[in-house]
Amino acid sequence: DSAGPLVARGLTYLDQGDYDRAYEDLNAAVENDPENYDASFGPAIVAFQKGEIDKALEDLEFVRKRTPNVPDVEVLYVKCLVAKEDYNQAISVGSTAFNVGRMNADQRADMMEAQGYAFYKVGDYNSAFLDLDAALRIEQTGTRHYYRGLIMEGLRDYQQARLEYE
Repeated sequence: DSAGPLVARGLTYLDQGDYDRAYEDLNAAVENDPENYDASFGPAIVAFQKGEIDKALEDLEFVRKRTPNVPDVEVLYVKCLVAKEDYNQAISVGSTAFNVGRMNADQRADMMEAQGYAFYKVGDYNSAFLDLDAALRIEQTGTRHYYRGLIMEGLRDYQQARLEYE
């Protein structure tokens, strides 16, 4: 597998935060083996980390066509849609991904966080709260408490919002 060493090195660069070298190696791996999942998903991760959301979405479309309904891909896709402020599409894709299933706890929590924020941005505070609450039951993070604080503010429960922010 000629893509294997490039994927391994590219993922190492990604872990080290060297996004340019990671992107170079992972794209070379895709050219060598377009069916290699790690090779094709890697450039999308790099683009997302670099804030190149349009490029990440383009790369994710490529991966989604080749390997549909892969939880990590769907989670990153929804995060990209949220970053692009396409909240309704994020909600739709997230709901479909939940219906397909096969997500582990971390993937479900990440999806619920992204989808919960999207619900918040479209003014559906009840759905936003349910998603963020479920995500927090899986893992407590500052971001999730912050988002739940925003929801509480939207519901005009300022005392609870303050507690979330602490």
